[in-house]
Amino acid sequence: MKTVLLFAFAACATPKVGATCMAGDSWCQDPKTNLVCRAGIVASYSCTGPKGCAEDSQRKVSCDQSTGAIPAGLCLPEYDGRAQCSADANAYIFCTGGTWREVACPASTKCQDGDLGIVCK
Repeated sequence: MKTVLLFAFAACATPKVGATCMAGDSWCQDPKTNLVCRAGIVASYSCTGPKGCAEDSQRKVSCDQSTGAIPAGLCLPEYDGRAQCSADANAYIFCTGGTWREVACPASTKCQDGDLGIVCK
């Protein structure tokens, strides 16, 4: 009986980054980290927005990346094409191809989130 219980616990454990996985798998490693199956391998995403990493009553995992993007960090597919200002407003950071990219604002301008979206002015 102990062996069965140990096996059941191991099957439910959160996987490690780099482990193999099935498409669609997703877990909250902690309140700010989402582990997602990306091309058959577990990848780690920083959930830097105010909602962090959360699981609803149907066990659906969400990762808020609406603020605090980390340049060169991984971004989730639903954020592709979105941008946000850097913390110091000297650049904007946009998600493309699964990675956050940083673009510096020209000298004497600051990143602003306005009616036209993210702009340096």
